[in-house]
Amino acid sequence: MKIVNMSSILVLCAGLWYGCSTAPKGEIAATANPNEEIQKMENDLNEGFSKQYDILASETFSKSFQSWLEAKKDLEKNQDQKEILDDLRYAKGYYEESKVIAEDRREKMEPVLLVRQKAVDQGILNYPRLKEDWNKVENQTRDLAVKKAKNINPDDLKELQDKYADLELKVIKEKNLGDAMAKIESAKDDRAKSLAPKSLESAQIALMNAEGTLAANRADPSASQTEVDKANESAERLRKVMGYTTQKKKKFSEAAAIAIVMQEEEKIKLEKQVANQGKEIESQAEESMAQGAMINTLANRVENQKDKLNQSRDQLALQKAIDSATSKFSKDEADIYQQGEKLIIRLKSINFSSGQAKLPANSDSLLSKVEEVADELSASNVVVQGHTDSIGSKNLNQKLSESRAQAVADKLKSDGLTSNILTEGYGDMNPLTSNKTAAGRAQNRRIDIVITPAL
Repeated sequence: MKIVNMSSILVLCAGLWYGCSTAPKGEIAATANPNEEIQKMENDLNEGFSKQYDILASETFSKSFQSWLEAKKDLEKNQDQKEILDDLRYAKGYYEESKVIAEDRREKMEPVLLVRQKAVDQGILNYPRLKEDWNKVENQTRDLAVKKAKNINPDDLKELQDKYADLELKVIKEKNLGDAMAKIESAKDDRAKSLAPKSLESAQIALMNAEGTLAANRADPSASQTEVDKANESAERLRKVMGYTTQKKKKFSEAAAIAIVMQEEEKIKLEKQVANQGKEIESQAEESMAQGAMINTLANRVENQKDKLNQSRDQLALQKAIDSATSKFSKDEADIYQQGEKLIIRLKSINFSSGQAKLPANSDSLLSKVEEVADELSASNVVVQGHTDSIGSKNLNQKLSESRAQAVADKLKSDGLTSNILTEGYGDMNPLTSNKTAAGRAQNRRIDIVITPAL
């Protein structure tokens, strides 16, 4: 069934259906086939919708539609053929009357009908969120056509033109920015104002700019594609950032979430480049072997892009590990650093007794956190570095730093860390600050854990 606008015409029928007792009847032979006549009437009604009879002559067109529905229902219930054909005669009679009324009113209503058609052509009937606004304007237009068809005020026409134009623009925005609008609203519902204010503001500004360009280029929405793309990309970035700031197991700060999302976007970009360049290589290879030099060049470019992609993936994993490690340790327990492709955990709260290498009793919890980080990174190597202050001889400090590093390494191994664990002692060779004060010496007495991820 091709009939359009059925929901709105049924609403209209509810208000205008007075029965068929005084209705005109069209000519249909008593021997006519009900199925064929129902199909003919459906074709007529579709033509009526296309010519906007439902607007110009709503009071009779709705009765034609209702009579046709009655005929269909009677046929489905296997009612008497005479009753079905009689319904169709009313439908046809009302339809013919609608044609006359509609054409009589068309000229005066034409300015509104033209703008209305633009909204229909944009597909407004496919957007449920605009249905209520659409039906209100439709009813106003029908009222104007019925009540003031002989004496229409130009101001009334202008008002309806503006309303249909506004609906047309809303459809254009829905088609191009509906997804972005929904993502922004969803983020706001998830407390984006407090969790990701910068990302929310950026998405809202991009959306506002896109809406402005669409309004300025409504006759050619494609001219606004650049701004529309920016708005959709910004809204999608907001959605991803919110995903990290609201996840249950580990919530990231907005700054950390943005960094991760940007790295993910770079990874996707590089993956696309690799894929596109791979296709380009295949195409060039099929065209001619004589272009071998060019293909080799392209292959090198692909390999370079793959290297960049792998670097991006490694960096993304390391960034996540840094954020995860930072969340595990308090500021009093450890400092977390990145050194190239390695992660350094500077343990601050393992306080060996003076001149001793025996692990303090309170170190178990701290070292278990080190093990968690190493496991998350699938560490290929873990190097335990021991450092002392400058009190005592060089030889003694060197041996003491090595023994303390070995004590930590033995504990990690006994707890089940399967990574390759190495130890290094540096004595007092690498102080972080001056050894002239007690505070400085305490800072220099430390254990550094250097983790190399197997990324």
